[in-house]
Amino acid sequence: MANIDTKHQLYHQVSIVGRALGHETRLELIEILAQSPRTVEVLASLISTDLKSVSNHLQILARAGLVTAAREGRCQRYALSGAWGADLAVTLRAAAEKALESLAELDRQIRADADVISMEEAAARVEAGRMMLVDVRPASEYAAGHIPGALHAEGHEIEALALRLPEGTELGAYCRGPYCFLARDAAQALAKKGRTLHIVRDGVMEWRARGGELETSADASAGGGSPVPDK
Repeated sequence: MANIDTKHQLYHQVSIVGRALGHETRLELIEILAQSPRTVEVLASLISTDLKSVSNHLQILARAGLVTAAREGRCQRYALSGAWGADLAVTLRAAAEKALESLAELDRQIRADADVISMEEAAARVEAGRMMLVDVRPASEYAAGHIPGALHAEGHEIEALALRLPEGTELGAYCRGPYCFLARDAAQALAKKGRTLHIVRDGVMEWRARGGELETSADASAGGGSPVPDK
């Protein structure tokens, strides 16, 4: 009986983390914090949710050991406790896509009219010299950690980058992950200019979950991003 009670206690502790991840808002917060630390105010703005709700969700994540908080003046800045939290969210999403046909179908519908490629395919094209990889997340997120060799561009910078690519070079864009629409929005904007932007389905969370390393950039945090190549 003692062994059974102990087993129940162990699984109860594990379930604390599981329950913390069992809400769409908290999963989205994990995705954003996997890019870079954020204050409660910024997080609330990014996910269009009121400050009180975001604070409550962050406290649940903190009690589960998934995030930490540090006082910064009058604000609280939250960060992931470790990369393992993002890895867990990636694994959970992948499992859900296999278990729920409704989720897989919704994902297919959203991306039906987009040119989406896997990170593996993008990496192969980059290795072959056929593709340039561009990070379309905000500069602060790019600075905190990006896929090695990726350029940075936002808004009008993406069109300028596309215009200056060497002849025959494709442009592939990634953002926060499969459920982020920054790369899709950039692709739609370029399509209106008659240019193609391949959307890389995965982001830095998935890259790191597969054992990939990230680069940081002080230049990007200053707003400069990476230089675009000359033809």
